[in-house]
Amino acid sequence: MITRQKEKILIEVISEGPHCIPCEYAIKSVREIAPEFEGVIEWRVVLLKEREGANRYLELAQKLGKNPPIPSILINERVAFERIPGPQLLRTTIERVLEGKEMECQDEETV
Repeated sequence: MITRQKEKILIEVISEGPHCIPCEYAIKSVREIAPEFEGVIEWRVVLLKEREGANRYLELAQKLGKNPPIPSILINERVAFERIPGPQLLRTTIERVLEGKEMECQDEETV
């Protein structure tokens, strides 16, 4: 059971664009599970080839103290996955964040 919190969880996928196949897989992974968390998460692609995306990437890099990997999936401005997670691992991680628990990002179920 998913408990609702006051603020939505923000999921951001860092992507260079459609020419980056791993980036597209990361976007697909989030897009696939997003409907299960409708109203609870907000997700977007940080597209580096666009000015807005590039500015957001720089902002995230400043907050993190280093450049986020490309591709990567961030949850609430923290790098959650440097590799593309399978749907179950992504689902479990989002549920943990919703429950107020620390993210435990494992590499075992990555694409």
